[in-house]
Amino acid sequence: MLLMQDRKYLVEINLISNRLLEYAPNPARHPFPEYLRFGIPVCLNTDDPGAWDSNITDEYFSGVDMRQIVQWFDLGGEIQVTDSAAAKEVLEGVKGIQGLMEKLSVLSVSSKDNVESQVSAAEFILEGLHAHKRIGRSEERVFTAGEKQPKKPEQRTFEREEPFRGRRPFN
Repeated sequence: MLLMQDRKYLVEINLISNRLLEYAPNPARHPFPEYLRFGIPVCLNTDDPGAWDSNITDEYFSGVDMRQIVQWFDLGGEIQVTDSAAAKEVLEGVKGIQGLMEKLSVLSVSSKDNVESQVSAAEFILEGLHAHKRIGRSEERVFTAGEKQPKKPEQRTFEREEPFRGRRPFN
């Protein structure tokens, strides 16, 4: 890894196909986070979208836990992101969403980057959550809790406590 770090190799990562081909069947053991920790440049890619039915948003969301952000919306949080709003105004709003700013680091965006980059990355995450039906979005670009799928009624099977004895056969 040190050699990769010093020579600035770029590692292309295809999380979904790595999982489906069982190169890294357990996402928690994929080397992707370790490459990031060592400062090795990584590029998140899709691998044959026709075969895997995935896109770059799917790849990003398969590698990052977004439950904290979704929970914020599920608890009643909402935010409007309009094209006419100033980037500073939008940034102040998205900073209030629990966990969102921490997820920008996976996109190589930090609080040291310009406001526009931070807002763009935050919108990428919000739009991706909407595309994956994890949160909702209105035509006015108000992000809210997603519509929860109705739970299927649990089908109950009835079993007798005693073994079932059928009728006595005919003589």
